[in-house]
Amino acid sequence: MLKVIAQDFIRLDAIETVLPLYRELVELTRQEPLNISYELFVDHGGPR
Repeated sequence: MLKVIAQDFIRLDAIETVLPLYRELVELTRQEPLNISYELFVDHGGPR
């Protein structure tokens, strides 16, 4: 099993631009053969 956890720090003024791209990445990755799970989590309480 391979488990990857990544963090990305996005400027607040770029969230609306970046979030749709990440959502597309999640959907496309979920369709890949042998993929079991791919999740996107947003920390709303993180550093501002």
